[in-house]
Amino acid sequence: MRPDGPRKWKVTQMNETKELDKKALATLRHEREALIERARKTIKDQTRDIKAIRAALQDGGRTVPEIAAAIPMPSTRVLLYIAALKKYGHVAEGPKDGDYFKYVLAGA
Repeated sequence: MRPDGPRKWKVTQMNETKELDKKALATLRHEREALIERARKTIKDQTRDIKAIRAALQDGGRTVPEIAAAIPMPSTRVLLYIAALKKYGHVAEGPKDGDYFKYVLAGA
């Protein structure tokens, strides 16, 4: 038996495995390009929407329908953002105005 036989075979096999792994990763990246781009767009849209809501609340407290009217966004969507902003302490519940609470920026 040659001394370099089994070792050489293992090294060759490891190199082949590395090449297969590189190809698999490249394929995976290519397949997920659309998903990654869609996630980026969603994050940009959410950031834009949150900025618009915060801007609408700069002048004082507003109800969800008032915010929705101030920025072109459905009130259901505004409510979801307000709930998240409230959960993380960016918005606080103010006094009730009829059937709705007025929301204000926290610390304002």
